[in-house]
Amino acid sequence: DIEDLIDQKQLLILPDVQLAGIPFDALDSQAGIKDSADFRDLNYFITRNEISYSYTASLWMYKRANALKLQRSKKLLAMAPSYDAMRMQAEGIWPKWSDQLRELTGIIEETNYLSKTFTGRVYQHDRAIESKFKEVAGEADYIHLAMHAIPDNADPLQSALFFHPVEDEGEDGRLTGAEILDTPLKAKLTVLSACNTGTGKTEIGEGIISLARSFIIAGSPSVVLTQWALDDLSGQQIIKSFYNNISGGIPIAKALQSAKITHVNQATKLKAHPYFWAGVILMGQDQVIDIKKKEPLALLIFAAFAIILLFTATYLLAKRRATIRK
Repeated sequence: DIEDLIDQKQLLILPDVQLAGIPFDALDSQAGIKDSADFRDLNYFITRNEISYSYTASLWMYKRANALKLQRSKKLLAMAPSYDAMRMQAEGIWPKWSDQLRELTGIIEETNYLSKTFTGRVYQHDRAIESKFKEVAGEADYIHLAMHAIPDNADPLQSALFFHPVEDEGEDGRLTGAEILDTPLKAKLTVLSACNTGTGKTEIGEGIISLARSFIIAGSPSVVLTQWALDDLSGQQIIKSFYNNISGGIPIAKALQSAKITHVNQATKLKAHPYFWAGVILMGQDQVIDIKKKEPLALLIFAAFAIILLFTATYLLAKRRATIRK
């Protein structure tokens, strides 16, 4: 049967129309009435298969060919803004959305981890602004955006990521899907650590018109997105585990699979529910990521000491030989 054919296989899923929002990771091959409410005990699809998705076969093939041509220096760009709801309301900033933009304390911890672990640029709080993203995004090899996102199902190209709420250099702080399409990217991987970055209007034959799709078309062949509003703590733990996995040379889909399985195994029986983990998926190319980790400080100090010691020994030996010749 089908289950035997796909068991333990890498799967590329191209869902269309009604299937577009289904988290295949969470499907249970032994579905039925359960005696227990322990969600750790279910036989999830993700436990047996590495899963990635694509909007269309033609887009997947095109991006696969172009992904191999990208040249990169392994540098990360990460951004995590802060939000002050009272100031936004008092100053009339984003009146249509300000009540949805609560402070996200977890994203600062998330990007602190990235800053300590990988080489690159990290912008937080009032430094995480739209104009800075547009200035440096085209140079980044890996992009991580931890912030609010609000979809617009009526006009999906107006779905937006919300940076720090300040007008700067003519930008309003809202990075829309349309603006992303006008931002040439070379990032091998983009992680959208924000809610609903994979939701939007569904078009027959095209899939979901979402923020994630804009990043893929703009030049980033692999995008980790969210299909709904995730729990902050669970999402943060999955993302950290995911980065630990890919930095060890594990392909994206397997790294995400492992992070989800780890979450389910370590979670409480209720927090193992698919709501807390299944909404994070890979859209686009499954590939190995050569992201550059920072060298441990102790190793750098040891290397510096070794170089100084070698230089000193060489100098003293040369001086001794010069004295003997005299």
